[in-house]
Amino acid sequence: ISSLKLEKIIQRFGVSIYTPDELNGIIGTFDIDVVQAPLNVFDRRILGVIDQLAALNIELHVRSVFLQGVLIAGPAGRPQRFEPWSEHFALFDEWVHSTGMSAMACCLGFALQQPGVTKLVIGTTSANSLAEIMGSIPDSILDVPVQLQSSIEQLIDPRFW
Repeated sequence: ISSLKLEKIIQRFGVSIYTPDELNGIIGTFDIDVVQAPLNVFDRRILGVIDQLAALNIELHVRSVFLQGVLIAGPAGRPQRFEPWSEHFALFDEWVHSTGMSAMACCLGFALQQPGVTKLVIGTTSANSLAEIMGSIPDSILDVPVQLQSSIEQLIDPRFW
């Protein structure tokens, strides 16, 4: 990797992970510059290694801030497979309502206010959708309930859906 950088074939090298455990054997073995990982109000696992990444000058780019769109779908739009966690989603919906903001703004605000997060990776299907996302970025710090955090893989990891 270092030789590819020296030869100007690549500028930066990164990895995309689902869990922080996947970094074991990567950090210290490979000269990585960027880690891309999921982060949202439910899935905060990457925050446990954010200081380690920062100390190694590794940028953190986060994805799945909307949990593949489930968090911004609203109660009526959520797939049936999430029914086992309806109480968890109810807490989320109550919190969003209490902020006076949209679910989209709450999700973006949570991710953007995390120290060490360098970039957000957002998927969209149209220019209008992108404009809505860009217009939803809050300018205030959110108090996000710790109770929203979950380690239930069937909820937070799309590979289990």
